[in-house]
Amino acid sequence: MKGLSFSLIFWRLAIVAAIFVIADLASAPPVLGSGPTVAVTAFANGAGAPAGTVSALSSALYQSVDQSGKYSAVGGGPLTVQPALDGSILGPAIDAASKAGAEEVVISELVSASGGSVVYRLSAYRVAPLMFIRTQIFSQSSLSGPSLTAGFVTNLATLHEPRSAIGTIYSLENGVHADLGSVYGFQLGQQFNVMRSGQKMAQAQINAIEDDSATVEITNPSNGYKPQVGDQLIGLQPLPALNPPMKSSSNTFTIWGLVVATGVALLAIGHHGNAATANTGPATSPSPIGGFAVTGAQTSGVRPTETFTFTFNQPVETSTVDFTGTNQVYYNITGLGSNQPLTSLGGGTPTFDPTDMILTVTTNGAPTPGQQINFFFTSSILDTLGVALTPANFSFTASVHHHPATHVHAPQPTPRHGGGSHNPNPN
Repeated sequence: MKGLSFSLIFWRLAIVAAIFVIADLASAPPVLGSGPTVAVTAFANGAGAPAGTVSALSSALYQSVDQSGKYSAVGGGPLTVQPALDGSILGPAIDAASKAGAEEVVISELVSASGGSVVYRLSAYRVAPLMFIRTQIFSQSSLSGPSLTAGFVTNLATLHEPRSAIGTIYSLENGVHADLGSVYGFQLGQQFNVMRSGQKMAQAQINAIEDDSATVEITNPSNGYKPQVGDQLIGLQPLPALNPPMKSSSNTFTIWGLVVATGVALLAIGHHGNAATANTGPATSPSPIGGFAVTGAQTSGVRPTETFTFTFNQPVETSTVDFTGTNQVYYNITGLGSNQPLTSLGGGTPTFDPTDMILTVTTNGAPTPGQQINFFFTSSILDTLGVALTPANFSFTASVHHHPATHVHAPQPTPRHGGGSHNPNPN
């Protein structure tokens, strides 16, 4: 009987001790640094670069997390992640980062490597709750260790800078709906300029908001303006950066912290000591509604100088667009030979507006009256999220007078909530 009592007392003391250990875990400050914990994946070698180059890039990216002074690297090095059966890397990367104790993960992919320079894509996500932060393409011309790491430090800062507040009207059913959800940082009452073909048409304000969409009220419309699917919404102020959740400090212990820590500990025991996988909830897609597309085209002016304007539904990654070749965008004149780069039109290098969504092409002398000029956009053009453009082409017939575009083929964004349709033909 005494033995049994001693045993019960022992186990009770053990349980109490375990509770205090767990409580300490729930309230203890992080071991590494004071910033949010960040894991990075090893570079996916989309460029077929030598293994040594990929390894050096991955190691430098991992080192840059601590050297940034704002984050703490976890995982013991770059995480090697195997793609899922559908080829996606996001799910496995989030799972690996969660097991490493990271609050954020940076997914890396090498796009090209030649001549001592590299082009790569970095994508940042919160781990729990899962949230897209930013994706952007970067390049570096120096691959020496210190320069490479310093470049990645700058990249990390860029991924967390305030973001452009840009949206698209995608439905007109029971109100004007746009992809301005709260998970992307948009807020009730936020104001926008409504743009079409580079022209301000009205103003808009969010009057109802959900996780992935918002209803906007149109105000101060220009004469005759009516909202259309595909109209762009440009915020009057930038969005704040999406930072990972703040860490708990040593004086923030609560009973809920104890409950969470206890739950994690019990789940780990149930998994035979392996860390429990976090319930990250549904993923938010960074892809634009209906894909990345050219949604409008128009022309103005008369010979010998004529201007062609093309509108995209997402900001273009302009740093990778080459107007001197025919791989990404080009033109030809019906019946007059091969495809040509846009710079051969005589009007100088084409330019994007400050939103990187409107492309202006100027000609000088060509085409002549009566000729048909055809512009082609290929999937080699990427938006700032790394989404490939849906190929499109537009045709114009030259005249001494202004003629609108004759639309040959352009993608149509797929409306959500069953509402609206969009004909990108500006006629």
